[in-house]
Formats: sequence, C-alpha cells, structure tokens
Amino acid sequence: MPYLDLIQMAALYDTGEALHASLELAEVLNQAATLGGRLMRARQCALFLFGERDTGLRFHATPELPPGAEAIFAPLLDELKQTGQMVNILNGQADSRWAALEVGPILIAPLRANDKMLGALYAGKAVDGQPFTEGDLNLLEAFAAQAARAIGNAQLYSLLPHLRTR
Repeated sequence: MPYLDLIQMAALYDTGEALHASLELAEVLNQAATLGGRLMRARQCALFLFGERDTGLRFHATPELPPGAEAIFAPLLDELKQTGQMVNILNGQADSRWAALEVGPILIAPLRANDKMLGALYAGKAVDGQPFTEGDLNLLEAFAAQAARAIGNAQLYSLLPHLRTR
C-alpha cells in the first residue's frame, strides 16, 4: 500500500471501524459518503453503485450536491468503469462540464471488492481548495477499498432473507 502518515492511518482505522459497524446497505452507503467526505476534508462526497444487470449507474448516499449531479458525473464514471483507475481533476471550475458542481479539485476512486467493480466514490474540494496531494490519493484509495468491502458484505447480507424463503 502506498505511504500514509500516522494521522491518516488513525483516521482510516476509525472510519473503517465505523463502516463495518452495520450490515444494513442503506446505512453503509450513507456512512461511506459521510465518512469519506470527512476523511478527505471534501466539500462534497457522493457514492455511485453500478447496476448488476445493466451498465447503468445508481446514485446513492449523497450529501449536498446540486440538482442533476448524476448526469454531470456520467462521463467521469464511464471513464472510471472503462479504465478501473482513479480520476483526478485538478480544477473542476476550469471545465464547463464540471462547473455546476461548484468545486475545485475532484477525485473519483473505484469501489472494488473481490475483483468486482461495485461503483465509485467521489470527493470534491472547495473552489479555493488546495489540490489533492499524493497522500490524499492514497488515502482515498485505501478508504474506497474499505468502503467496497463493507458495501459488498451488506449486499450479501441483504440476500439472506431471500435465501431463507427458498
């Protein structure tokens, strides 16, 4: 794993503990967006899940975002889904496609569990915010891995009632 300092490691541990405290999918999704935003000191944070049966996107656990944000993210999420790589935009205001988000730097990390791409985690800083550092990228990548495992576990847990009725 890339280098994280002691403060980042402690924050990552604390958020990981909180994420794994529940197996209810809705709660895990909300926690992932809230804790991810706090951990990254982001102005906005959102979580997207890719649909099981199609290539569509589902928008989940989003704190304060402008109306129509899902459509704004579609091209970035398509890129992430194709490449599997984190998307890093230094200044969202410099491109009219992202200006409606009213953020500066943008990071979108893949949510992967068991070699499966579950979705993506978005963090956007304030317009006057400093760019994300290499440490921030490493931190978001590590948090996204934790969030993906928690989401995957909650998704499996949500299947139990259906399996019991068979």
